[in-house]
Amino acid sequence: FCDEEVTNAVLSLKKEMAQKNRIRMEIAVWLPRNIPVEPLDLCSLFCNLLDNAIEACRRNRTLPGVISVKADISGGYLIVKTENPCETPSPVSASSLGWLRTSKENPAEHGYGLKLIERIAEKYHGRMTIAREEQQVSVCVLLGVGAAAPLWS
Repeated sequence: FCDEEVTNAVLSLKKEMAQKNRIRMEIAVWLPRNIPVEPLDLCSLFCNLLDNAIEACRRNRTLPGVISVKADISGGYLIVKTENPCETPSPVSASSLGWLRTSKENPAEHGYGLKLIERIAEKYHGRMTIAREEQQVSVCVLLGVGAAAPLWS
């Protein structure tokens, strides 16, 4: 999928997981081998994004199970975007993040993925945004990887 080995391994694993659940993944990820992001951060970023997308597809009963994941470097930033169907509106968390709450059983043991993604974005002077349009959710993460000044300070 890409030259960066950790991301390539995660994409392979998650694509296999998606296929077992009859979910199609469309992957367009262009990352060089020497990207200046720690391998553990790349692993956490892609694992959490794709786990959330797969879970949303597994929960829906009427929408096609298709996940899109795209990543590229532009303007000194790694841009990662996932899109997946979302059948029902997600509840809003009372936390300061204002993000989506987990719908998994035992919520005290889940729901940390988005917080972790946000921390990774902040570590690399970037940001995470979540948008919902009708029955589609997109998550976009920017990580500063070049000499460009941070977009948000």
